[in-house]
Amino acid sequence: SAAVGLVRHYSTADTKFNLKNTDFKQTVRDDRRLVVLQTEGDSATYFSPLGPLSREELELLDTQGAGVLPELLLPGKEMKVGETWNLTDAAVIRLLSLDAVHKQDVVGKFDEIREGIAILSLEGKASGAVGGVASELALRAKINVDPKQQLLTWLAISINENRAIGHAQPGYDVTSRIRMLTAFADSAPEISDESISKLPLVAKAGETLLAFRSEKGGFELVHDRRWRVMNERYDSAILRMIDRGELVAQCNIAKLKNFGKDEKLTLDTFQGDVKTALEKQ
Repeated sequence: SAAVGLVRHYSTADTKFNLKNTDFKQTVRDDRRLVVLQTEGDSATYFSPLGPLSREELELLDTQGAGVLPELLLPGKEMKVGETWNLTDAAVIRLLSLDAVHKQDVVGKFDEIREGIAILSLEGKASGAVGGVASELALRAKINVDPKQQLLTWLAISINENRAIGHAQPGYDVTSRIRMLTAFADSAPEISDESISKLPLVAKAGETLLAFRSEKGGFELVHDRRWRVMNERYDSAILRMIDRGELVAQCNIAKLKNFGKDEKLTLDTFQGDVKTALEKQ
């Protein structure tokens, strides 16, 4: 199937959380608030045509419920009150932010018409994988659809997820509650044809690279999405490449000593240092 691009402008995108009595706040930079969600088959890719996202920005945007196109959650045919339908694997994968689903039994039901609004519900379980790590989920959702506007106006989801431990991330057992409201806007200059016509709206290899900036180490780089930063200190950083759950490689970035005014590092000395560091490895 052809790739479908959904262009979004986030006026606000931030999160606050507390871990081991420490408060954390993450936000999407002002110059990355224009985001494309490219969907192809089961997969969905977020990127900003304005430049590389950071890992934190990507994880902030790629949340459950945000990557599914509303029409995937609807039956796609006329139904009577009380009738049910089965959700496709693609809809469940994107609703739950999975990479793959092994089995799922999510069923939709047309519950009632109330004041001209169609009220639907979803319920079921799914087992799948995220980054090669197993995940078991149970979900319940309510959906409001305005038939006149042909618009999914309201979505409320409760998701219980039990995720296994991976090479780069902890496991967890968590219940998430998500609410989404949709309405037509009078105008959206940020995503007008004029604003986005000259931007790259297809996720080629360069658009999907992530930026890692080490404030402590004083360096910045871009990397493939399979690399994850495990540890960052003032003198070193450790990254691991995880491909479909498998640990493929590790990269250690170490800071050189501060050289004096007349000192410099020659290539021979650097190669000697590498040999010494690797020794018998």
